[in-house]
Amino acid sequence: MPHKVLLLGAGFVVRPTLVELDKAGVHVTVACRTRDSAKKLVAGDLKHAGAISLDVNDSKALEAEIAKNDLVISLIPYTFHALVIKAAIAAKKHVVTTSYVSPAMQELDQQAKDAGITVFNEIGLDPGIDHLYAVKTIDEVHKAGGKITGFWSYCGGLPAPENSDNPLGYKFSWSPRGVLLAARNTATFYQDNKTAEIEGKDLMRSAKPYFIYPGYAFEAYPNRDSTPYRQRYDIPEAETLIRGTLRYQGNPSIVQTFRDLGLLSEEPQDYLKQPIAWKEAFAKIVGSSSHDVKDLEWAVSSKTQFSSNEAKDRILAGLRWYGLFSDDKIEPRGTPLDVLCATLEKKQQYEQGERDFVMLQHKFEITWQDGRKEMRTSTLAEYGEPEGSGGYSAMAKLVGVPCAVAVLLVLNGKIQQKGVLAPVTPELVEPIRLELKENGAQLPTRQNFASSSFITILFTSSPPARLAPHKQDNMALDSITTPLKNKTATVAAATSKTFPYLDHLAAELQIEIAKNLGKEDLRSLRRVSHSLAKNTFEVFAKKNFSNLCCCFNRQSLENVRSISATPDFVRHVKSISFYAGSGYKIALSWPEFISESVEVRGRTANDMRLKNIFANFAKHGSAKYIGLSTTEDFFVPAIHAMAVALATSGHFVEELRCSIDKPSPYALNTPAGAWHYSWDLAKFTAFPRVAKQSWMNLRAIHVVYQSAGKFTYQAASALCAVIHGANKVQDLVLDTPFRRFHEHIGRALTPLHSVKSLTLGNPEEVLHFDSSQVRALLSS
Repeated sequence: MPHKVLLLGAGFVVRPTLVELDKAGVHVTVACRTRDSAKKLVAGDLKHAGAISLDVNDSKALEAEIAKNDLVISLIPYTFHALVIKAAIAAKKHVVTTSYVSPAMQELDQQAKDAGITVFNEIGLDPGIDHLYAVKTIDEVHKAGGKITGFWSYCGGLPAPENSDNPLGYKFSWSPRGVLLAARNTATFYQDNKTAEIEGKDLMRSAKPYFIYPGYAFEAYPNRDSTPYRQRYDIPEAETLIRGTLRYQGNPSIVQTFRDLGLLSEEPQDYLKQPIAWKEAFAKIVGSSSHDVKDLEWAVSSKTQFSSNEAKDRILAGLRWYGLFSDDKIEPRGTPLDVLCATLEKKQQYEQGERDFVMLQHKFEITWQDGRKEMRTSTLAEYGEPEGSGGYSAMAKLVGVPCAVAVLLVLNGKIQQKGVLAPVTPELVEPIRLELKENGAQLPTRQNFASSSFITILFTSSPPARLAPHKQDNMALDSITTPLKNKTATVAAATSKTFPYLDHLAAELQIEIAKNLGKEDLRSLRRVSHSLAKNTFEVFAKKNFSNLCCCFNRQSLENVRSISATPDFVRHVKSISFYAGSGYKIALSWPEFISESVEVRGRTANDMRLKNIFANFAKHGSAKYIGLSTTEDFFVPAIHAMAVALATSGHFVEELRCSIDKPSPYALNTPAGAWHYSWDLAKFTAFPRVAKQSWMNLRAIHVVYQSAGKFTYQAASALCAVIHGANKVQDLVLDTPFRRFHEHIGRALTPLHSVKSLTLGNPEEVLHFDSSQVRALLSS
């Protein structure tokens, strides 16, 4: 006898659920408040579907209908799920929902167990498919002896990029109200083994660029409370754990503006009960005495913060696009939020031929027993069928099909656990995941070795560190460039961390030092270069070091190439230093393993080689630290190549270090018109627009510039063009005595309201100013 299922709901996910169950021969009765709504859902070539009218608030009628079936699917608002579960318990029938388990639902767990029924929840997309692939990877890693030290999960239901043609970059298949209300929630998560919280008023402002593929420009922010997932996913070792939302770039800033202006308020207002002009309603909402456009724009500027003049222009243009400054009539719904929702519903619906898009990605930071770090990602990108084609949207398919699969598994006895459940254990996950894989819904996994959630790149002339004045950054470690006569003293000096280099030492001393250095000792090695012996590399290849900085030239390239094929050696090296000329091939062969620092030293006239170097390292992760150590004449083309690579690879930089030395003799003796002069400022005119996004999260800048050559103006102007508009800089170090350089940087970053620490260099000393002194100094 075929199974019978009662399906409650009339939403967009009902149809794919219904069709999948009909294919399996399950008789489904669709119940809505009105029978006409239910009949529309069962129309077509379905063989086992019927329609009835039912009010779930009528508990007796609800229980009677559930009793006629083997299982009830609740696809109605989550606030009604507890009512449905209580009726199912009374009738002793199973339940499936796609919603999160609420406290009211969890309270019914024991009653469900006593009734011998399964109440299966959280089986859509998010929650649902996200659980399946999180649990799968976590279980695999734990069984192999590894630990999940970091977990990031971000999901977004969006229009396809070509259809994101509005200020929010978003479209609605249902009421915008829930989406906008979610933007007011407080978010809680684990960051670096500490509980972090972002209040609802700052949630959208906390959104940051998030790189998945170069073709997409996302921003991400955390969702509600992620902290229970340490226990739910059985990863107590996770130091960072964040579940969040993806939106196209620009969306969070618009939503934040809505909030700042009071447009998300649910407070009833009498004037919003009449069909008045939007500009009149908006003037009252923002407290403006005038509804003149200029006055309204001024009111907006006084109530919200803009990250830049460009952002201000974009947001004001967005408000105009929605008609908030116009004579268009509002739809009178009583509250600012509902009046805004009415406008969004009209302007941001999917039109004929448009399609939606879903992106879901997990990132796992894995620490293995031998100390290796691995970054593993699972990514799902799904496009829906065009509107009006008769096919499913991506969201409908990815919610409805997993729901149907869970229903069939419960009906067929493959899921037998009783009580209120969610797919967060391997026993519940595997059968659903394998069925979904047959339907084409899966998250391909990619592995690469890294030390954090993002592959971090640093191009700098000193070891990775937080910014500090250059003249204080000597680490009390002076280079030893000649062999010590006493081998014992040499080894002792090295292992006591007073011996930072292995330059020009005899091979036997290099090997002896390498053998005696432990993991922590190896962190202090700032450079291993020049005449480094092949056997020394072989010793290092057997050690589990982290931050060894290898500086290659032609004398050691063959040694490096011969040993770099050793997997352990390659995987352990997280920092690499190389000359732009001779180290070019090495730089191109190791990018996916370098996770902490890359030092580009020296100079080359081949700017295409530079672009290849930067692009190759950039495309494998999101650069957090970046810098360059070179001569004054080489700096301009070098930073141009660096910025181009970053702008085209989705990188977002937090710290920038530049070490600029005096011009090379070659440059000083080269007549005007040579290659370095061709890099004039015209090359940078597009950078405030093209590369600006790469620097929007820039928190710190450290410039060491002790030269006074003829390229000073060009170098300063080029650097300023690249970082133009960065407005989140907190730490600024200008270790140079040239006031013109200070002035250029100041203008590029104006207004510098975010700066909390400022360090300026002059010929005699380094001057440091704390946050209480910075503002007065900058204003002068």
